[in-house]
Amino acid sequence: MAKSERIDLLRKVYSKSEYTKIINTNFTQLGVSTIAELEENQVTVEQFFGYYNDLFYDIPVEGETNSHEYLAKTSAEYAGFDEDSEEIEALRQEITGLREELLALQIESAATSVEEAGNKETADAIRNEASLTLDRDGNVAAVDGTSTDNTNIIAPGGQSPMATGGGGANFATGGGGGSY
Repeated sequence: MAKSERIDLLRKVYSKSEYTKIINTNFTQLGVSTIAELEENQVTVEQFFGYYNDLFYDIPVEGETNSHEYLAKTSAEYAGFDEDSEEIEALRQEITGLREELLALQIESAATSVEEAGNKETADAIRNEASLTLDRDGNVAAVDGTSTDNTNIIAPGGQSPMATGGGGANFATGGGGGSY
């Protein structure tokens, strides 16, 4: 037979005025921190970069968040590197234009050299091929028949270089079998 035991429950009752004096009604045990505690736990910039250097190789290279790519994009936006990107793009376009101009001059120089060597037909072929590849302003035609400034290039006869089979001359040999 089970032994029965008597347990007396005692209940302490407080009046409304005593209750607020005895029982703490503030949320101090549920993770509420004071301002001093928050400041103490705040990571400084120096600590952040220490952590960053420690974790550098653990951080994924790519990803929408928590990656080197994300850090680079958000930092670039904040620091205003987009302005630099626009300037870089303008400089790239200028370089492209200068390269196209240089190419046009090199083609003309090659044609002139071949012509001076007594092979006018080959020089004319070089210039003709160049006219299929370069537009009036010296922009190089893309594979789709547009120049690098996105204008259509029309070869003599009203067709694009792609339609006429543009290109194809071998400038190293002068295109027509002559010497260069």
